[in-house]
Amino acid sequence: MGLDVYVGTLTRYYSGEWQTIIDQMFQPEQQESDNKAFLDDIVQIAVETSEKLTPETRTTGFFNKITEKLFGKLNKHGSVRRPPIQKLDKDSLHQEVLAWRAKLSRRLRRRLSEPLDWQEGDDAPYFTDKPAWSCYGDLLLWAAYDENPDLTRPLEHVKDWSQDPAFQRIHSRNQSDSYQHLMCGAELWLPIDFSFIFETKMPAGNSVLAGSTFCLERELRTLNKRTWNANQETLDEWRKEGDAYSESLESGACFAFSIFYDLASKAKENKLVMILDY
Repeated sequence: MGLDVYVGTLTRYYSGEWQTIIDQMFQPEQQESDNKAFLDDIVQIAVETSEKLTPETRTTGFFNKITEKLFGKLNKHGSVRRPPIQKLDKDSLHQEVLAWRAKLSRRLRRRLSEPLDWQEGDDAPYFTDKPAWSCYGDLLLWAAYDENPDLTRPLEHVKDWSQDPAFQRIHSRNQSDSYQHLMCGAELWLPIDFSFIFETKMPAGNSVLAGSTFCLERELRTLNKRTWNANQETLDEWRKEGDAYSESLESGACFAFSIFYDLASKAKENKLVMILDY
């Protein structure tokens, strides 16, 4: 399954009243401009493919890049993280989410400085984007090697990043000194400031690791300062350039970083949850 990052209310998430960035691209009112942009992308990919690939691999490489551009890298080990909740009307679903939040807040009350609270109203905005699994892995490795400077960071994309030595060093102790909320398996981030990662069951019953958008944003800001020191103009350019299939580790990390930093900031500013959806 492809990877999406969702920022919004849990009520909207479970009711399905949101669209991935791919769905939004093909809305009728956006069709004309998006078609032109998509055709421009096709032309650019064709040029790049002709320059970088041999005649024997050119056709496959071209279609791989188109697939990656549209859908992100598929994760053969992935599972759908939005399992169906029993069919409830929206008001009942909303109350179910609020009850889940209150129960979680009571459970964590000794570890939190304030009760859990975030937007769950109908008028709350939502944001989403698709970083691609490959670029998400590039971002994790970029952070892992920053934390382990005695290891040599690879230049090229690593297909199975979970087996990378820097990544495994962090996960063998299940602890990151600098990037805990990015590196240690969180798939849900809550808009409140706390330092720990914890496991919880979602309203639909699936278990996830959860962290803080405040900590995630700080960690991403630290990663940027220590390795790139990129300004907002550069981040916007990284995001516009998109994912780079089978290119360098750094280019994929830059693309994923631009998405995660923007969405973590929006989640924090708007008091919304942030979820990895796949």
